[in-house]
Amino acid sequence: MDTTTILVDILWFLSLNIEFSSEDNQAKYICLGDIVNHCVRADLLCIKKLHERCDGMLLKVAGFIETVDSIKRKEVRLNTRLVYTQQKANLLQDEAEGWARSFALLHTLGVHEHSYDCAALTKTVTSLIGTYNLDPCRFCELILDAYEHDLTNIVYSELLKIFSSQLVIVRALAFRFRCFQSSQQTEATPEHVYRLAAELLQNRIIRIEELYESLAGETQRTEGISKASYRDGTDDQHAWENSNKKGTSILRQVPFSASCSISASSQNQILGLIKALLSKGDWSNAKKIIDRLAELGVNPLEAESVARSLCTMIGRKISMSYASIVPWADKKDRSKRDEVIFPLSREEFELLLSAGPYLGNDVIVFTRSVRVITAHFAALEQQAAFQDNIQRARLEEVVGRVLLPALTLIPSNPALAMEMWALLQHMSYTSRFRSYFQWRQALTQKDCQQLASSRANAERETKSVMRRLSKDKDIIKEFGRKLGKAAHCAPLEVFHTVVSQIEAYNNMISPVVESFKFLSNFGLDVLTFVLIEALAKSRTRLKQDGTNISMWLSSLATFCGLVSKKYNGFELTALMQYICNQLKDRQSIDLLVLKEVLSSMAGIEVLSNLTEQQIESRCGTEVLQRMSASCSVGNVQLTLKMKHKGLDRLRAALTAKDQCLIPLLVLIAQARSWIIFHSEFSQLKIISDLFDKCTETLMQYVEFIVQSHTVVQMADILPPLSDLVNKYHVGVDIAFLVYRPIFQNIIHPKPGCSELEYMQQIALDVGNKVYTWDELNGIVKACFPPHVWHHVTPAFVLNFWSLSAYDIYIPRTQYEVELSKLHSERSRIQKSAMREPSQSSGGKLKRELERNSQTISELQAEVEKHERVVAEVDRRLKRESDTWFMSTAEEGKSDLINIILEACILQRAMLSHIDSIYCHRFLLKLNSMATKNFSTVEYFIKLLSSRSTGASTPGVVTPIPVLVHIIFSCTENEANHVGKFLCQTFQTLDQWTDKAIYENECKCMPGFSSCFGNAQSRPISHEEFVRITYRWLLKATRAFLNCLESDEYMHIRNSLIVLNRVSHVFPKLRKCGQHIEKRVAEIKLGDSRADLKTMAEAYLASLSKQKGTWKGDDELIGGSVSKTKLVSVQRRTQEQREASGTNSTVHERSPNLHKSGHKSGRIDERTQRQDVTVAGKQRTSNSNHNQTVQNFAEDKRMPSNALNSTLNTASTTNRSIHDTNISESRRKQDTRQLLSDKKERSLDNDNKEHKIMREPREVKGKNDYLRGGRGTEQSGEQSKEVLANTSKRKKQY
Repeated sequence: MDTTTILVDILWFLSLNIEFSSEDNQAKYICLGDIVNHCVRADLLCIKKLHERCDGMLLKVAGFIETVDSIKRKEVRLNTRLVYTQQKANLLQDEAEGWARSFALLHTLGVHEHSYDCAALTKTVTSLIGTYNLDPCRFCELILDAYEHDLTNIVYSELLKIFSSQLVIVRALAFRFRCFQSSQQTEATPEHVYRLAAELLQNRIIRIEELYESLAGETQRTEGISKASYRDGTDDQHAWENSNKKGTSILRQVPFSASCSISASSQNQILGLIKALLSKGDWSNAKKIIDRLAELGVNPLEAESVARSLCTMIGRKISMSYASIVPWADKKDRSKRDEVIFPLSREEFELLLSAGPYLGNDVIVFTRSVRVITAHFAALEQQAAFQDNIQRARLEEVVGRVLLPALTLIPSNPALAMEMWALLQHMSYTSRFRSYFQWRQALTQKDCQQLASSRANAERETKSVMRRLSKDKDIIKEFGRKLGKAAHCAPLEVFHTVVSQIEAYNNMISPVVESFKFLSNFGLDVLTFVLIEALAKSRTRLKQDGTNISMWLSSLATFCGLVSKKYNGFELTALMQYICNQLKDRQSIDLLVLKEVLSSMAGIEVLSNLTEQQIESRCGTEVLQRMSASCSVGNVQLTLKMKHKGLDRLRAALTAKDQCLIPLLVLIAQARSWIIFHSEFSQLKIISDLFDKCTETLMQYVEFIVQSHTVVQMADILPPLSDLVNKYHVGVDIAFLVYRPIFQNIIHPKPGCSELEYMQQIALDVGNKVYTWDELNGIVKACFPPHVWHHVTPAFVLNFWSLSAYDIYIPRTQYEVELSKLHSERSRIQKSAMREPSQSSGGKLKRELERNSQTISELQAEVEKHERVVAEVDRRLKRESDTWFMSTAEEGKSDLINIILEACILQRAMLSHIDSIYCHRFLLKLNSMATKNFSTVEYFIKLLSSRSTGASTPGVVTPIPVLVHIIFSCTENEANHVGKFLCQTFQTLDQWTDKAIYENECKCMPGFSSCFGNAQSRPISHEEFVRITYRWLLKATRAFLNCLESDEYMHIRNSLIVLNRVSHVFPKLRKCGQHIEKRVAEIKLGDSRADLKTMAEAYLASLSKQKGTWKGDDELIGGSVSKTKLVSVQRRTQEQREASGTNSTVHERSPNLHKSGHKSGRIDERTQRQDVTVAGKQRTSNSNHNQTVQNFAEDKRMPSNALNSTLNTASTTNRSIHDTNISESRRKQDTRQLLSDKKERSLDNDNKEHKIMREPREVKGKNDYLRGGRGTEQSGEQSKEVLANTSKRKKQY
């Protein structure tokens, strides 16, 4: 806009203000008129513009007009002529000759289109119109009529360009459409009218905006057209309506007035125009109309005819690319086969994306599109251009938004499913699953009625099949085919329905898995996505009781295991990556899926309730383990074949591109820590169960790694041992468990080499793990705290953690049992062969006999090999054992036995039953090898009698047995393992109470020396050992009673688990058994927790079977020195000790054994009283005798010189005869006084301990402890903190 126009508008606005003001405006008008005159004289204004824009009053004042009325009369006449006067064409004034010439010219153009020059022809037409005064509008209509019947003639389009205004052509074209819009008109709009409009739009003679507005003005406004008016009205469209359960249309209506909509029977000319544009290939104009309708919520592609037109256009666009990749392309495209058109153009991508799922309306075009996209993927991969994110994103978008949804609209077609899988194989599983997710979104949206109908049909068909599916093979075959047929093109909805059914009914898992044998690889890949999607849903994974896993999760885990085992097309890599992601989010419950997969595919199971025979068999060879697991000989080869196949598949999945083999191992190992310290649950029982399940899965996974990889492969993929412990915070027990197969290849030095040569020798050379002994010892030292190495050497720790039960123990009994079974089976087969001499049965029996003989030979050979291995390990350990332990005489260092227990024994014994057997056998091996500086007696004292100091109240020190700490800090599985370890311990002690066995195995060993560390000291006699064992049993009984009398749920539960494990070897003393039985009976009758009552009842039943084997105190210590002499001996020994001023040897060699801080004088005094009590028990009444035993068992402290008093008994027996002359009265008086003092002291200790134990409850209020069955609700911040602290101390190494 120029300055003159702006100034005129300003003057006009000022004149309006003057006109509508209430004041006298005459003077203002005069002033404004003068301003206008000055501007005109200064050439700032144009008089013509003033006449156009200003009112009459201003023009009169300025002197440009005489009167105002004259200008108003001119305006009225002009408006009347322009608006109200009807334009009539005088047809009679047109000369017939002019029209005749025009008709002849247009007809000639239709016959000889190439014989005329367009410029000359345009001049001829113009002269005809001017010479004969022809109506231009009518001439334009004549041209359109001729063009309508000969659309290929471009001359007509050139003639139409002579009309300066497009409005003439648009009006003529709109008149043709209006002729068929009348309600009385039954004839449909001819196709040639749509083609004419499309041709004019494509040649840019008219614009789509002008034509669209013309049509909209004649069709009651397009904005009011509902979706129903865009349907073709054909019969197949009624199926869309039936997809809704209520029978009404699923499609939502456009939010406009219903009065503005056209009925479904009216002809929709916009759809016809879109089809014509698409058929002409004019995508730009067609897209404008489609986008305009999309803004109104209308999708014209819902009309099948429009969708097919778009598919046809896409087919023409990609024909060149398709001809270049297939040899059987159309003949007209075959000449272009050598021209590889990749990448696809932007317009081709846009066409495919615009078609969306409606590409499925044309199966041929859909198939060609899939093949072209597949070739596009291959071309990009070959050209190393697949890293181009733009091209990759375009292709994946086409797959997810177009091809997969379009596949749903196509009836079941296995060939198309295979074509689609050939395309998807070029994509990673993450890209495929992203495309499946887009497919899911397209199915759940309701703007596509055809997809909604296909989805409903697939769901209905799947439910019909699932209702009839059973375990019958014929039914599985019949309905499995139907399920596979439905899943070829609509797998997403089919598997979603199947998974929903499995979550609710777990008995359908087996038949469903069997029916999947008719699925394609494409279907199995979609099944993986559906399963992961179902597992990842945000819903509770525990039942309402808060302790058990939900049924849906356990069902899906079992289903995943069976499907992954049976079908190779199942995407295991994606499932393993999902488990890794869940562990990163600290969701350990999903490890159940990994556990089921490992059990199904690799045949690796961690059985929590193994029999004693099976536990023993697992210490042997692989053949023995298989046979003990009740695996029939005939199925061994098949099982092994399937197992190796599953191992290979699972290894390939974990070592694929993502390489999640080792990350998954580290994540599971780390989960054992954060389950305890960072769990979202507060109940100890839930935390315990989660920890057990995590450990079981970890043991399975480590076993899988060992079985599926060679030692060299393991060495190459595993990070260094010190990194596992210190960098990745994996427990020492798990780190050495993983490295144990590698450490089996340690090159042990030859005897006789010097220390320097030993350190420089190669210790390990496996894969990329090459270490000298100096480096290997440094790695082992880095895994433990520094104080560990004050008493032990890295060689001992390395030997302990690198060996297995197979290396040091031979389960001969189990070998003999299995060999006897095989020989019995052989006899049976031979007898059967004699009874059935037929050829068919004879051949079968012959094969069975051969397998039996082969198994016997293998087992015998493995027994011999096992014996050689154990013998070799024994020789090596005996040669190296002298350098394992340093001298314990130096003060200020950690106790040797404590180090062995904490750093080695307890950590490994809690892992599994096999490790508990190994720990006990290794300790027996230390004793049998006469290991230097190792005391076997001291070990049992630490394990069964030693006490640690714990303070529950500031300033109050309470001695707590170590066994109580061990039991309380255990989970359920760990308690079972500890029970197995203690069972062997008690069993060994019971065997050593036999004098012959003791004399043979123990008496000559330095571990049973009366003065530890003194080579000249005498060994402990059998009688002395029996008395020491008696004390150990009493202390162990007291520890179990402490746990059973506790208010803590974990104390009671774990103690019952351990007691149940050791029921056949402990308790052996009748009085101890009666006390335990009484307390457990109270739990059974009085405890409100159902699970504890059940466990107590089971233990009482087991205990009642062992009552006949219980012994009294006299029976256990019978045959030893008489108690009368024992009193004299102990008194004389005490007098000698006091005279010499020496302390007990036990106290000297183990200054840290007792942490309660008792003075030596107090200990000696207490020892004298206990010794006199033992002597006085023989002469007291039965009630006093029982009370004395009970008081002794309830003693809260262990005197450090008690062992020394007993050990010196045998050496002073002959010198104690004069003590028998002590008067009976004096002896009775002393006994009664000591019993009274001891009883008072015991009661005081009990009161203090119970007070200390209960004070936290009084301070913090009543805690809700775990209740049985429904998983005890423990408010339990204190209990959880106690468990975390004890577990932290236990796993700090």
